[in-house]
Amino acid sequence: YVMFVDGEVLRGSTTVAINETTVAGVLEGSGINSFPTNDDGTVSLPVVFVIPGNAAAGQFKGSIDLKHPQAKFSGKGLLTGTAARVDQIIAISEADTGSTFAGTIFVTNIFITNTGSSFPDTQFNFRGVRLNTSGLPTVAGSTNQSGN
Repeated sequence: YVMFVDGEVLRGSTTVAINETTVAGVLEGSGINSFPTNDDGTVSLPVVFVIPGNAAAGQFKGSIDLKHPQAKFSGKGLLTGTAARVDQIIAISEADTGSTFAGTIFVTNIFITNTGSSFPDTQFNFRGVRLNTSGLPTVAGSTNQSGN
């Protein structure tokens, strides 16, 4: 998820449980930051990247309209700021080829404590539709008949 609240951009991952007519989930507050790779998936050393700490967390609950052709859903949620967060900085490097540690990879972790998000508990509404796959090509002679 990505939300803009009181001048702050908040982002994190979402864990969702869906049954026939209900959708509910948790907003996890750690930011999403993937490991930096080259176009071919390899990593060039040295590399430094940041794993942001929790700035906010929350939960949401809603319903799914199964009579709608794309099973539209909507609901309400609550987002809460955290008092403090710990960001992790990871640096990865390789020893010089001329050193006695040639070929050795060094990993350094640095933890930095920051103030969290000072916004008050914030209620939000959400809505959307499930993916309609009726126009997708068939694979191995079968089709997706569930429409999700």
